[in-house]
Amino acid sequence: MTLQKNSVNKELQEIDKRLVKLAEERDALIARREVISEQYSNEKNNSKKIPAQLSIKQKVELFSKLFKGRQDVFARRWGNSKGRSGYSFACHNEWVSGKCNKPRIKCNECHH
Repeated sequence: MTLQKNSVNKELQEIDKRLVKLAEERDALIARREVISEQYSNEKNNSKKIPAQLSIKQKVELFSKLFKGRQDVFARRWGNSKGRSGYSFACHNEWVSGKCNKPRIKCNECHH
């Protein structure tokens, strides 16, 4: 019985040592990742400097350039009684008879 207990204790100690080594390796990898990310972001920021003081109009133009897309489509957040939530297309024709075929046709498949 003691032989089995000793072997179990020995195995548990080996597992603990391995976990410590893995934690140290993980910490080293995270630190290296942060260094690389910081270097990359510094290079990226240096190549595309944006003036600190922008007018509201310039900010809107910059935002529009960064997030190009349709002006008539945007997302609307929804939630139900079961606690689920998400985002779906907002549509001026939603639930309008003759134009909206919900729930038979999904919004992203609708041609209106």
